[in-house]
Amino acid sequence: MSRPSRSTVSVLLLLAVVAGVFAWALPAAAEFTIYEPGDGRVSPPFPLNSNPPRPVLTPPEAIPQFLNREAYLIVNTDNLNVRQGDAPEFAAVAVVDGGTALLPLGWNGDPDDAWWYVQVGGVRGWVRGTFVILRGNATSLPVIDPRGTIAIPRLYVGWDNFLRSEPFYNVPASCAFEGNLEHEIIGRTVDTQWYELRVVCDDGVIREGWLPADNGIFRNPGSVEVPVTWY
Repeated sequence: MSRPSRSTVSVLLLLAVVAGVFAWALPAAAEFTIYEPGDGRVSPPFPLNSNPPRPVLTPPEAIPQFLNREAYLIVNTDNLNVRQGDAPEFAAVAVVDGGTALLPLGWNGDPDDAWWYVQVGGVRGWVRGTFVILRGNATSLPVIDPRGTIAIPRLYVGWDNFLRSEPFYNVPASCAFEGNLEHEIIGRTVDTQWYELRVVCDDGVIREGWLPADNGIFRNPGSVEVPVTWY
């Protein structure tokens, strides 16, 4: 048997190094395992003012071994929101770091604004296609109808404040609550000078009451109509 040439040996060594890198980068049990693919269910939104979940692939989830048979996604931005539906107005269920791998279970069927229905770390939701890189063949993935909920309107209050039982300054405060937080808006006066909020008071009790609109910053990513609850 003839001895392999020096160039052949170099190529073999390079291939061995590349194989070693991929063996380190991919999970050991590299088989594509998902549960109830394409059922459309999503994880619940994370609460206001809480640290969002930051899921990563965990067994038995795994990147598929044969990329010509299955697909996965790589997040190409930092702090990407995983949402309950295929638009920015849907509530977020988690945040994923750049470089995180996601298992695609379906997509929204819109080639002009593609969103992927994904699973990662047991969390399910939607990510925008412009913020992920597709690896493998995703042509067999089904079109999924989003079932999520729109993000609720909220008021960011930058300092400690008092909640009132009615939308008037001369009404005694019903509780004090912490500032530098977002609070759920559940109603407004007809002139939108006051918002009805649901807050956690300093005593730990959740109460509903009123705060002047000028005391906070209105945020409504889902463009939800705030009902008039006081005329």
